[in-house]
Amino acid sequence: MKHASLQAKLTARLCVVLVILGLIFTASLNHSLRTLLETEVEDKARLVFSNVLAVQSYVRDTLRPAMFDNLAPGAFVIEAMSTSYVTRKVMSDLNLSRDQFVYRRVALDPRNPEFAANAMEQELIARFAAQSGLASFNSYREMEGREVFISARPVVFEARCLSCHGDPGDAPAVMLARYGDVRGFGRQE
Repeated sequence: MKHASLQAKLTARLCVVLVILGLIFTASLNHSLRTLLETEVEDKARLVFSNVLAVQSYVRDTLRPAMFDNLAPGAFVIEAMSTSYVTRKVMSDLNLSRDQFVYRRVALDPRNPEFAANAMEQELIARFAAQSGLASFNSYREMEGREVFISARPVVFEARCLSCHGDPGDAPAVMLARYGDVRGFGRQE
């Protein structure tokens, strides 16, 4: 009888040790997989942003100057010379099913109302405005019942941007004809 009692105690202790080891293993595996997932998601976001930056740089530094050299003075082809238009189009074509990422380039008073910032994006714009040195923002958020990774960068206007985004009188005629002279202007360097 004493032998059976010792065996039961030993079995119970072994079960407790196995459960504790299982919980430790499960927790460490969960943590490792979560860290790996977060790293992969952040790497994909960096890749998307590097593609966006490459397209914007090409349009701004190569395509737009070539277009100005080959077009009549004052001419402007939005589909080839606007970094916003081109990057939105390229990124939407790259991810037609919207299953990997959603790329949005938004503003508080955009020319095209379709690209107006939603509440979360307004919050991010306010954060970038309050912290002028902040170059990017990354965070996980709950949206529509799913956890999503948000990666945002501010749009910075340089002097060369202001011909289209500053005073409406300086904007290309094609832009005014398409969008009017009220929205999307008044930006500052």
